[in-house]
Amino acid sequence: MKYILIGVGLSVLSIASFSFAQGTIDGAVVDRETQLPLPGANVFLQGTVIGSVTDSDGYFSIRNVPDERITLVVTMIGYARFTQTDVHIAPGETQSFTIELRPTVIETSPVVVTATKTERSLRDVPTSVSVMQSREIERRNVFSIDEVLRNIPGVHFNLSQINIRGSSGYSHGAGSRVMLLVDGVPLLSGDSGEITWELIPVDQIERVEVVKGAGSTLYGSSALGGVVNIITRDLPERSMTAVRMQGGVYDKPHYSEWQWSERSRYKHNMHISHGQQIGNVQVVGSLGALNDDSYRRNDSRRRIMGYLKGRYTLSPYQSLTVSSFFLNQIRHNFLYWSSFDNPLEPFEEQIGEEVESFRIQSNVQYRHVFGSESFLTARTSWYHTDWEDNIGSNGNASRSNVFGAEVQFNSTVGRSHFLVSGVDVSYHTVDSDIFGTRSGYVFAAYVQDEWNITTPLRITGGVRFDITRLDTIDTFMNISPRAGIVYTALPHLTFRASTGAGFRAPAVAEAFAMTAASGLIVRPNPDLDAERSWSFEAGVNADITNWMNIDAAVFQNEYSDMIEPEARIEEEGLTAQFINLVRARVRGAEAGITFSFFDRRLQPRVAYTFVDGRDLDLDEPLKYRHKHMLVTGMLARYSVGWIEIDYRYLSKVENIDDELSIIVDKPDKQVPVHVVDISAGVEGSIGGIPLRFSASIKNLLQYHYVEFVANVQPIRQYIASLQVMM
Repeated sequence: MKYILIGVGLSVLSIASFSFAQGTIDGAVVDRETQLPLPGANVFLQGTVIGSVTDSDGYFSIRNVPDERITLVVTMIGYARFTQTDVHIAPGETQSFTIELRPTVIETSPVVVTATKTERSLRDVPTSVSVMQSREIERRNVFSIDEVLRNIPGVHFNLSQINIRGSSGYSHGAGSRVMLLVDGVPLLSGDSGEITWELIPVDQIERVEVVKGAGSTLYGSSALGGVVNIITRDLPERSMTAVRMQGGVYDKPHYSEWQWSERSRYKHNMHISHGQQIGNVQVVGSLGALNDDSYRRNDSRRRIMGYLKGRYTLSPYQSLTVSSFFLNQIRHNFLYWSSFDNPLEPFEEQIGEEVESFRIQSNVQYRHVFGSESFLTARTSWYHTDWEDNIGSNGNASRSNVFGAEVQFNSTVGRSHFLVSGVDVSYHTVDSDIFGTRSGYVFAAYVQDEWNITTPLRITGGVRFDITRLDTIDTFMNISPRAGIVYTALPHLTFRASTGAGFRAPAVAEAFAMTAASGLIVRPNPDLDAERSWSFEAGVNADITNWMNIDAAVFQNEYSDMIEPEARIEEEGLTAQFINLVRARVRGAEAGITFSFFDRRLQPRVAYTFVDGRDLDLDEPLKYRHKHMLVTGMLARYSVGWIEIDYRYLSKVENIDDELSIIVDKPDKQVPVHVVDISAGVEGSIGGIPLRFSASIKNLLQYHYVEFVANVQPIRQYIASLQVMM
């Protein structure tokens, strides 16, 4: 409870209201062809920090409009950008606008921020980026965001560990080659360096940006294989309350002999959120609870999560934003099946094992805009994790803190150069009976120049310098350069290429973990070195017709000192230790096609990724990678209803830790993955109250597969959800 109070305390804004004696812009955004309101459109004043997002009725309101000539901008995926210049609102005056957006057939150019640390059209960044909007997330009826990330091309999971284009194998919950950001703030734990997806409330996500390839030039260590940036929803202009209820049931296993429980297994989730504006302060908060019986024995989980975000508009050019998440979770421990004939039951000694954890992340961000292309951002953050379990003879516990601060300045130099520069520091502490008492720090400085040589040609170059200290391990110093080029040959044809260096310092868990569980003995390796890489990518994005878009890329990553776990059979049993592989290579290709028919009412899509990852010293495939990945889907919309089908295929893993056979029954029983999900829903209102109802069948084919050895993934589920907005 004390941590909740701390997090809430950090997130409370002084509720002060005063008038800038300035004007107001309000109105509605509608579809030009149908005249229907467009909820979720972004409306903002260029060169300021103020703006709005249209509500369920397409309405928006922008207060504190400065007494000068400004430019009003409206953007929304699937519609052409709207710009109205030379708008002037006198102090105390209110002007209303009805803005008609023109639909576009292909939805390919959202604005993204992660690839370059500034807002750019997706076509204008030199690396591959996938974007998933809030509506796509809502349609899929997910309980945590990692569920929907599995449908992004080139992405797959080993349990909770994300892998982008073969950059990662399975590290037993220690370290990550993918940097997770929430609104640009890192969210990796200080002890294990892992990602906890359940911490982020799904109902507060506006979009997710996935950068594929090394992002160390801007984001440093742990961005070696890519970056996932979760952008939370903007704050409301009017009072708004939303309730979201989800409920589901697991089907029975396909094989009757697998059934271990006589009763049905349920999962349910409820979130309630409220937001409003009081003067110059906008606040939103949410609280949720989940209970999941699970389809496996000793695998249930219960969690309570909360979220608070507020923004204080100091002036039209300055804002202060504070946000905080917390998660309290109790989950039982299921690691391996007891036998291949009883894959939904763990070892008998695992029965009753559980992990209780508490996590909280809070951050404060100040932004000052000096012009349309110049602004300063300063942020501080704190991420606390606290967990304990009863696994093994005495159980384990760990507490860690990560304190971070960053100052970033974006500016236009002349008419053709746009600079991004900054300083980034962090300090972490760990107190654990597994990892010991540890501390470390990171100091980094970076700069990037985006040079518009001509209208169709844009070159990006940047470099980052990092100093990393991890307790007793030698200090790591690293320089990460990167260069990219974007050439717009035609209005609907863009070529891109990029190359750069990446690095990752070992996590505390990789260097110092010393424990034993489920027959596996984990040994520390304080001699670990940082891993480094060089990456290359070339790609093309093209609208082949006004109803078809293609995006394709080839890539190659060269790794040195790659950190991977090594399993050995020794006298005391099976041991595991993280080591540095001398050389490794991951190369491949990716292509995706998106269609749009009948005025966007029918939208098929397909994307294929080929990944060839090899340990060059042993001349064998890297472990726990899929060579072929395919994601397809189709969305059909008519009037107030929709239906969507997703299919995901992963080829059989070529290489695993064969040594696991001494503690696990038939760990080599790997199969290709075939997963079909189907969802349908309707939107409308009753008595003026907007409602959204949807239902899903997950794993429609009741296909049994594993993401990690001896660990069967979810069987068929039936899920329904209802969202009410007031």
